[in-house]
Amino acid sequence: MKKEELQKLSTDKLQEKVNGHKTLIGISIALTAFFAYIVITDYLNGKEAEMINWIMIPCLFTGLATLFPELKAIQKELVTRKN
Repeated sequence: MKKEELQKLSTDKLQEKVNGHKTLIGISIALTAFFAYIVITDYLNGKEAEMINWIMIPCLFTGLATLFPELKAIQKELVTRKN
């Protein structure tokens, strides 16, 4: 979100966004670990890993890469309001 859009939101809405982003980050990390586990166990068992597992891991990392900067911007706006 743009800085101007964040400034228009109330503190409660910003806190909700922080909580939502943290939840999405947690879910993304758990899914990434799950798919990585599946790929590694398939490899160690001599099976061929399914393509969907290989595709999901980079997609989840991309999602994380977009969520972290947004979370940082929201937290920065909350800190400026407290000062």
